[in-house]
Amino acid sequence: MTMAGSFTRQTGRILVALALVGAVGWWLLQPRPSDRERLEELVARAQQGFENRSVGEIMSCVAQDYRDDSGLTRAEVLYLADKLVEGRRLVGLEERFAAKLARHGADPVLAKAIQTRWHNASIIAARLEQACGLPLGSITEPQEQQSDY
Repeated sequence: MTMAGSFTRQTGRILVALALVGAVGWWLLQPRPSDRERLEELVARAQQGFENRSVGEIMSCVAQDYRDDSGLTRAEVLYLADKLVEGRRLVGLEERFAAKLARHGADPVLAKAIQTRWHNASIIAARLEQACGLPLGSITEPQEQQSDY
């Protein structure tokens, strides 16, 4: 091993270490958004999802471990939201499940599965109505745009 080869490896290690320290320092010194800024961005994303009628976009704004005071979880809200949306259209539980039963009710296995989903969605809807103090229809029906002025 020559002196020049040893010097090159050692220099390379030092340069890599310095680059790593510089990258970590740069990352640590970057300005971070405040809690308020992050919350405002989250609300804006949820509003955009509402305007786009995108359940996925709205639900991406809800924490994975969400549980409200009434015990509703993110999974239950997502389950109900899935049942209230057909394509890009809001539908009531009665409309959604009655149509499915009309199409598949002759098959006892499918009819039982549809009735079970309908029952589960109805229980979640009742809990949501109780938590909000509003009937589900008033929550899910499109509202007129209101001005803040």
